[in-house]
Amino acid sequence: MMKLDSSGNLYPAIATREYPQIYRISIALVTPVLPALLKQAVKETLPAFPAFHVCLKRERFWYYLENSDKLPEITRQKDKGIRPFPEKGLQFRFLYEKNWIHLETFHALTDGTGAIHFLHAVCYRYCQLAYRGLLSRDVLEKRYGLEGAENIRDAYQSFGTKSGRPWKLLKKSPAFRICGKKQPQGNVVVYTGQLSLTELKEACRKY
Repeated sequence: MMKLDSSGNLYPAIATREYPQIYRISIALVTPVLPALLKQAVKETLPAFPAFHVCLKRERFWYYLENSDKLPEITRQKDKGIRPFPEKGLQFRFLYEKNWIHLETFHALTDGTGAIHFLHAVCYRYCQLAYRGLLSRDVLEKRYGLEGAENIRDAYQSFGTKSGRPWKLLKKSPAFRICGKKQPQGNVVVYTGQLSLTELKEACRKY
């Protein structure tokens, strides 16, 4: 049994069918995705990220995570929307379409940074398998990412409290608000946007 971390305790309690608290991180390759190699890359990378290889369980008053030997879902993307996960299944999946690889995960498992590290590690291994003849020996032998113990640390205790985070550097500013009519249950609305990489880097440097 694995306890949910400080932030992860919130999401199972507030998740609903309309708002499942699932998000997607995507990466684009320069060539079409080869499904067999993607499955191999996920299988070989997953042991280094044990916090993902779990099922969500529920007791009378709380939720917890349980280690699992189930294989994750790795399928072709069929639609743009995000589907809920099976109640007793793994809480992440990989989708692919053309040259895109998508990671969808329940927010209780990790924040966006953890998902990005996991996706980067899988894609790094995928590139080692797919472009073996084009990469140097050093790149082929390197393993991306941290080992398992580091990936299940409750980082909130280090960075999310006043003693562990420079709170004075954070400036309050209005968050982006989605306007419009509330959609009926089952409807899917996809928002897309573009931003300047230069402006994004400048904003990141402020923190």
